[in-house]
Amino acid sequence: MEWGKELLKILAGIENQIHEVIILCRSNELGEATIREIENSTGNKKLSIIKCDLTKLSDVRLAIDEIQSKHKFLDCIFINAGLGYAANRVETIDGMDSHFQVNYLSQFMLTLNLLNLLENSENCGRVMFNVTSGGKICWDDIQMEKLGAMKTGSIRQCLPKECSLLS
Repeated sequence: MEWGKELLKILAGIENQIHEVIILCRSNELGEATIREIENSTGNKKLSIIKCDLTKLSDVRLAIDEIQSKHKFLDCIFINAGLGYAANRVETIDGMDSHFQVNYLSQFMLTLNLLNLLENSENCGRVMFNVTSGGKICWDDIQMEKLGAMKTGSIRQCLPKECSLLS
């Protein structure tokens, strides 16, 4: 969360502090610790957390519903979450490759379902992705079930992030 945390400090530290910064985090404990850290370093108290585990599409749906119910607009969505290096394929409870779901599918679902709030922004709502490049998309193996031993590890992280460039 280091890239995300640094961006949070910048956004929360903007001098007029008129914008609320919403953090999606899979752990309330980690999210609350991050909020305390950001509040202490910026003085901004307009920070909130929504618990959301991107390995569960049901959590993503709940996060979307919560954001929709609490906010009339969003000025920006910054997508930073992602799973890193993994030598083996892990399947989520939704039956997806965990890297594909966390690094692309959940982020796409979240963004697509919050576009209406971005459209309501008076500041030209936008989406920003932190994307890792690292190879071409394997269209015939988007779930990375056939990835050979030579294409494991960091490739599992990078390929789904590449899909974000197409969104």
